[in-house]
Amino acid sequence: MRWLISIAVLVAALPSPTAFARTAMEEQYAAEIAESERLGRIIFEYDRAAWAATDLLVQRIGRKLEGKVKGWIVEDVEDGERVLFYRGSDSVFEPAYSADIRNGKAVAAGFVAHGENEALTPLQLTMIKAREAGLKAGDSGCAKAYNTVVIPDETVGFLVYVLASTTNPEAVVIGGHLRHDIDAAGEKIVGFRKFTNSCIALRRPQMNSDEKLVALLVSQVVTPYPTEIHVWVSLLHKTDLFVVTGEKAMWKVSGDKITDESSILKAPQTKVSFEPPVRDWFALRTHESGGPFEPALREP
Repeated sequence: MRWLISIAVLVAALPSPTAFARTAMEEQYAAEIAESERLGRIIFEYDRAAWAATDLLVQRIGRKLEGKVKGWIVEDVEDGERVLFYRGSDSVFEPAYSADIRNGKAVAAGFVAHGENEALTPLQLTMIKAREAGLKAGDSGCAKAYNTVVIPDETVGFLVYVLASTTNPEAVVIGGHLRHDIDAAGEKIVGFRKFTNSCIALRRPQMNSDEKLVALLVSQVVTPYPTEIHVWVSLLHKTDLFVVTGEKAMWKVSGDKITDESSILKAPQTKVSFEPPVRDWFALRTHESGGPFEPALREP
């Protein structure tokens, strides 16, 4: 189903009064929304930490990492994260390098080059095995390269996210991300989740000097609420997302906060159509003065 919404009405409706009290939809999906917010924040922080640590690693040892590093995991430490790069194969792994991250930035003094035959902690080894199991389980086929985030989970064991990546700075990748649930031993797949039915990627529009990007709009049919992927994308691109999940259901994802903004769609003057030729998304733009623009639909 495709969504076409009056942009002028959407702009005029901000901010929404739903920010001050829970709506019936927010009550209905309270647990799911809280989990989306929590996991989306962790994905963002771990992914950001991995990028910062990789930049520091390249500065220290150069860009030729093949044979030196097989992969990485991220652990929580006091005041930040620690990224552990490992080497090895099959089920035999050992630490290669590690870097401490504070507020998304690598701490130079926290970089360690580990010697041969150093031992991993039991948790580190299990997280590595879970990551390897998730990668072997497969990706979405939507991208040429994928990043991973491994999150320990008390119920399942480990949540292994296989995230479609891009080198295009204008692309906002919404589709193509998967989650494999791995048991506590880091070996067996006990669950699987896809977040979209397509490889949808939004394109950040070119802005004139007197314009700013207010939000991106996307439809969501897999769940009736935004997922942790929407939260991660909003944090990553520092852009609000409006996620339409039904004819009169729309959510706003602003960083790690999700609110029901369906009142915008329910307004009498709002025009919503469901015409097959309409694409999956628009970019919402305004003048600095607040005047609305009707954006052109673009190919994902």
